[in-house]
Amino acid sequence: MWFLLFLVLAVPSSNGQDQTRIVTYDDHAIVTPRRTERTYGKGEDRSTEVSIEPVVTGLRPPVLKRVQNALKMKSVLGSDIYKWFYKKQGMFGYEYRVTYNRNYILSIAFTYNAYFANHSRRLVFDLRDGHLIKLEELLVEERMQDLAKLVDQKLRAEIEEIVRDSDLKRAKLEAQGPLKVSAADLYEFGINEKGITLFYNAGFHHTAKDVEPEGRYFFKYIELKDYLKPGSIVSQFIK
Repeated sequence: MWFLLFLVLAVPSSNGQDQTRIVTYDDHAIVTPRRTERTYGKGEDRSTEVSIEPVVTGLRPPVLKRVQNALKMKSVLGSDIYKWFYKKQGMFGYEYRVTYNRNYILSIAFTYNAYFANHSRRLVFDLRDGHLIKLEELLVEERMQDLAKLVDQKLRAEIEEIVRDSDLKRAKLEAQGPLKVSAADLYEFGINEKGITLFYNAGFHHTAKDVEPEGRYFFKYIELKDYLKPGSIVSQFIK
């Protein structure tokens, strides 16, 4: 089922007759990279930090403004990380990847390094009005905990794969404390026409990143049929 492609508004013409004005939605955005370099130090201590940010165009003005504001580096990182890491030269490798840009959905994944560890954040926009989509818009609230159990099963399987044939890795992973997915842990996600990817952040210390689960779990729409709200933006993909 396709979304409504246009909204027809009747407006009076100069001669008193009604005219039809068609307001169209943009089903995708134009995203181009902007490279920023910052140089620190002098002589042999001189180094250059490169940031790659997305520049979005090709959308209606009100939608474009909303998307652009959400994609500012300070908005993506949050004020604390922006202030204490980026501004104080403790962050590098900031870049992005467009993971989906069709069917009125724009999904962008950001990565960067701060405090000796790699970090990521994913944003998904509804291009009909430019707002950031939250997972609770797509899923039935009463089924969130049941879905968390399914994600937890995938997490268990991933953990077993990580520690297989390595007692040292098992001990190192167990030292980080027990891992269990709850509904509150499910807030980052990605969307495409095949399904939804849910992300779980175990939050390990940077010294244990080699045993940290990737926490990336894909579900086809047919698997999520009983969990999805009717009429959401992903309803167009459900047959």
